[in-house]
Amino acid sequence: MQKEVIHYLAPKKNQNFIDSTLGLGGHTQAILDKTAPNGKLLAIEQSEKGLNEAKKNLQKYKNRIVFICNNFRNLSQIVRDNDFEPVSGVLFDLGLASWQIEDSNLGISFTKDMPLDMRLDEKSEISASDILNTYNEKQLSNLFYYFGDIKKNRHLVKKIINRRQEKKFASTADLIETVGSNNPKVLAPIFQSLRIEVNHELENLTQVLPQITDILAPKGKIIVISYHSGEDRIAKNFFRANKDKFKILTKKPLTASFKEIKENSRARSAKLRAGERI
Repeated sequence: MQKEVIHYLAPKKNQNFIDSTLGLGGHTQAILDKTAPNGKLLAIEQSEKGLNEAKKNLQKYKNRIVFICNNFRNLSQIVRDNDFEPVSGVLFDLGLASWQIEDSNLGISFTKDMPLDMRLDEKSEISASDILNTYNEKQLSNLFYYFGDIKKNRHLVKKIINRRQEKKFASTADLIETVGSNNPKVLAPIFQSLRIEVNHELENLTQVLPQITDILAPKGKIIVISYHSGEDRIAKNFFRANKDKFKILTKKPLTASFKEIKENSRARSAKLRAGERI
């Protein structure tokens, strides 16, 4: 949704922006093209591997980018440490990069056998296999209920607990075998639930949004592109609770065009919300 991002951020010559979810740098490049010649961008990526790839893609902009390997939940501290101001806009694109889905060491995808890891930040301590091997019945039930919208999950949880008593979970194949289905509609919410839990995705978003109030300059923009109902709910509630600080620019969340969905099926679940600092 790059066209919509540029429309709502409305970057202008020499303005400074923050891309809180750098990925491989697509949004960053589009923003920097609009803020030449002196506009700077604070680029945050929690994965060291992803950051290194983005640096290669953004080589020609290197003098105008401050690259940071960190989690965006620490945004206020990152801004202070780098004396990065004034800020005309902050972007959160919460989708996964293609390389993350395809990375054979992450185990985010269920299309091939991989280690059941899912840590987007290589320094994180707990993996998806750790969760399956240690969480109790109630903890597992809650994460599938809230993060995967799997309302009836008792049978699934029982199968997980029975399996780990015989053999610990180590790979995506172990989980798929335990679930007893290769149907993507069955597997996708299970894998999504584990990824969200491993990476504290909803918690991080909840923590960072209140920080934006003090980071943005007057009339500065914030954009949140979410891919899960929980993420969108957090963004919606933030804007509603801060109407005295932000003008809501999108009365309803924007969704991807047919063309975008055709080019990238994951865009089907994307929702964009935007606001302007009063």
